[in-house]
Amino acid sequence: MMRLGTSSGGSFNPTREISYVRESQERSWIQKKIYLMSQVNTQQLWRHITIPVLALYGGHDLNVPAAKKVSALDQELKKAGNLNYTIKVFPNADHDGFETSKALMTVAELRRVDRHVDGCFSTPLDWVLRHVVLRHVAVRR
Repeated sequence: MMRLGTSSGGSFNPTREISYVRESQERSWIQKKIYLMSQVNTQQLWRHITIPVLALYGGHDLNVPAAKKVSALDQELKKAGNLNYTIKVFPNADHDGFETSKALMTVAELRRVDRHVDGCFSTPLDWVLRHVVLRHVAVRR
């Protein structure tokens, strides 16, 4: 077995050093999420979505590149016959909606990121309020 090195100077511990090799029942929730997401054919999925859709993207998001995803999503929703969708790109936002000047940032730069882009919260709130019908239920006394 090839020794890959250790982070603590002690003996090699595969569970600690190579956590992504663990058995499925021992995977963290993020590892399970990434695995499940990799199994979904999003093109086929979006072709069947006819309910209202709000898709928000950050222009500096390296996880979900907006330039590639926006046109693909638009195309697939049109194929589904979905006319009720909104796709919004926040050009200066990262994956979490934080305002950034660039996609790749150093740890020191990330520490200074502390502001969400304008519209990060109001856009989804306004969209939901436009799409939700409130039904008043009469309460009998």
